[in-house]
Amino acid sequence: MSAFSLIFNSAGGPITGAQLQVATRGFQDHPAPPVLVQPHPNLAVFLYADPAFELPVPVEMKGPSGGAFLVPSGPGAQPDLQPDHPELSPTSAHLLSESPRLLDRLRFPFLGIGWTEHSVRLLTDPLGFRAAFYSRQGDLLFAASEPSLLLVHPEVPNSPNMGILAERLSFRLNTPHQSIYDALRLVPTGSYLDMSVGGSLRIAPWYQWDTTVNHDRSLGEWQELIRETFLDIMRTELETRDPSTIMLSLSGGLDSSIIAGVIAHLGYDDQVQIIGRRYPGLPCDESAYQDAVTAGTRFATKYVNHRPLDPVKDVVEPILAAQVPYRMFEPEGDDLVRWAVANGQHVLMDGIGGDECFARAGGLLADALMDHRWGDVIGAVRGRSLRQLAGEHLAMTPHWWRVRRREHRPPSLVSQELSKKAGLAHRFEFARRGAGADFLARDRLHDNTSTGWQTLASESVHSRLRRWRIENSTPFYHPTMFGLMLTVPDHLRARSDDSRFLQRSTFARFLPPAIRERRNKVHFDYRHGTDLLHP
Repeated sequence: MSAFSLIFNSAGGPITGAQLQVATRGFQDHPAPPVLVQPHPNLAVFLYADPAFELPVPVEMKGPSGGAFLVPSGPGAQPDLQPDHPELSPTSAHLLSESPRLLDRLRFPFLGIGWTEHSVRLLTDPLGFRAAFYSRQGDLLFAASEPSLLLVHPEVPNSPNMGILAERLSFRLNTPHQSIYDALRLVPTGSYLDMSVGGSLRIAPWYQWDTTVNHDRSLGEWQELIRETFLDIMRTELETRDPSTIMLSLSGGLDSSIIAGVIAHLGYDDQVQIIGRRYPGLPCDESAYQDAVTAGTRFATKYVNHRPLDPVKDVVEPILAAQVPYRMFEPEGDDLVRWAVANGQHVLMDGIGGDECFARAGGLLADALMDHRWGDVIGAVRGRSLRQLAGEHLAMTPHWWRVRRREHRPPSLVSQELSKKAGLAHRFEFARRGAGADFLARDRLHDNTSTGWQTLASESVHSRLRRWRIENSTPFYHPTMFGLMLTVPDHLRARSDDSRFLQRSTFARFLPPAIRERRNKVHFDYRHGTDLLHP
């Protein structure tokens, strides 16, 4: 996966050799060293492209008074860009946002870095496939694609942001542009950060979706488009690798059940193996559901039983103590993943919150795992450490899984405990749209403002998702069905049609009869070792 970090001195002074050496140390756990680019003495940019993966490499563009890099933040095809194209020729650090058609020329999610002699610009992808972090310390601006690349600098404090940590663990995320560190902030998706000599800093959106496109189709047509998109992604994934090396992590939720049904529909169930967790005798056990999903199919299955988690001992205290290495998984979970990897298996996962092998790392503590380099907890999968996996999960599903539907469910024990230790009064909050409780409705694609999730409702977005078939990633990432359902425009929904209802009706043909009408339970209880939030 590509990565970058930069240092900008707004006082105009040069970046020191000691600062460059410290920044280089941030890439020590990467397979190859980064490339250092210093277009001006007061700006240093480190670019890294992982040689182990067939991903696009950073693209450089130069102009008479400035330059820019496009840094891939996810898999896709190398862009067909001509550096001398008038639309792309940079004349200032604003070049990226002055080319609104630039996004349509790309075939990968990206971050952009532009500069002139007197300013620097950091720009994020409108689809938000990866976060960009920054920290201003006096005259110095530090920015990077990963928090750990910022925290190596002695100027950047690593004091925890306890309120945000509690929000992340309870999926509240009321302040999505803060990180779990007080000194680190996130550049909103589809926005840019400008800093110029003199110290002025500005953040503003640069790309707006056309919300008028394709809003006149019927709900049935929209659901068919979603089905075709997802089937196309799944078919590509299954056809571009040996299906016998693929495992599907099956939970008790709708997403992984649909994936299993689609695999069987495409005729690969005799080659793909099912793995998953079970909690015998506990309320969160979904053994009967898992058996119902695979009944009548040719899947081979392998399940492991788990012990309960203690929310304070196993989660809160290690976070607060910043233990390294940090063990978030039960031994049985480690054994399951190690067994899969040792057997050369790829693990299909149904989204940031629903996968069974990496759910806690990817869904709850992705930032912490990245920041503290807890990357060797369970070993590597085709070169990706757990830290990278968690980061890529978070990048590929920026908001779809962070803010969840919550009806009358108490806050998690973990977030309660963190709130107590942080001296916070834990509030019980709701957000409703119509008669359904769809918490993603209040989240936003860019800067948490403007038009909301219907901004995704355009066929061009779906075509881009088709192009980004994520053929080279392991584990298998896809735009989750839950996220795709959020692209359904509001005026096509009945007031009671929340996203899960639409998802179930859209993909019902791939589910066994006993599962089609089942209303998924909300089970979120760290005492029992599960964090599945399927409403």
